[in-house]
Amino acid sequence: MHIISNNQWRFLLNWFELTDKEQKEFDWEDVECMEGDTYFRYRGQVYPLSNFMRIEEDHPLSCLNWHGYEGHSYFNGVLVKLHDCGDSVIVGRYTC
Repeated sequence: MHIISNNQWRFLLNWFELTDKEQKEFDWEDVECMEGDTYFRYRGQVYPLSNFMRIEEDHPLSCLNWHGYEGHSYFNGVLVKLHDCGDSVIVGRYTC
């Protein structure tokens, strides 16, 4: 597995900190649910943190301290590492 990250912390955003254009990307979802979620920007895209699957202790990525992933296909996706305070994330891309 190949992981690319610049190890830069990105602050988590709430619904009201997103631009109108970014909010329209999620207009197919329940707005009340989206307002309670947190988001981050990565490579020109907005990601809801709730889309990420938690990495359990027996997962190979847990030893690298990654906390969650969102698969784009079987072979690639995005990883997140949560800050202890819960206000920011480090984001990376993985490929197999």
